[in-house]
This record gives sequence, structure tokens and C-alpha cells, in this order.
Amino acid sequence: WICDPRFATMEARSANRAAVVAALSALLKTDDTANWMARLAPHGIVIAGVNELPEALDGELVADRDMVVTVDTPDGPIRLIGDPIKFEGRTPTYTAPPLLGEHTRELMEALKAG
Repeated sequence: WICDPRFATMEARSANRAAVVAALSALLKTDDTANWMARLAPHGIVIAGVNELPEALDGELVADRDMVVTVDTPDGPIRLIGDPIKFEGRTPTYTAPPLLGEHTRELMEALKAG
């Protein structure tokens, strides 16, 4: 590819984007994500797999950053997305979301009074 004028410069790659994407897609299909990561990372290439939502939420980084929290509800525990902003010495508290209709009366009265 290094000798292919379609890929020689950023401008050429941009002009030939469809060819670049097709070539890369074909190449990347020849191995799995873990092997590509192992092969590319030692060369200083920042790489990460693309996960489906369940895998992303169960990932190590998500756990290290407390990005998924569990709260108890009347129907049992549920998982919620945690606060992405972290402050030293501050631990956020999480509560269950309201039940269906739980605050309807208060909201309707507030709207009437408003």
C-alpha cells in the first residue's frame, strides 16, 4: 500500500476513501480483534475493540471508574449508568428511579398551582 498513490498522502486517502475503507476492511477481516490489538499496540498504535453494549458495560475500565452502579428497587436490583464526573473525596449516592405514576399527583398539583 505504501507505493499505491491512492494511499500515499492524507489528501489522496481522503479522495479515495471508498478504496481505503474497502482495503482496510478486507485486511481486518483476516484476524480477530484480540490479535490485531496485540499486533498493533507494540507499535504505539492506540487501538481498542468495539463492543456491543453488554460487553462495554461489563468492561474493566467501566468497573474501574464505577460507571455502572446497582440500586435496589421494589422489583429487584437494577443497573444504572454512574456519574461520569469524579471528584476526589466525593462519592455520589444513587437511588432507584420513581415507579410508574409515583409522583403523578404531586406533579399535577404543581402544574395547577403554577
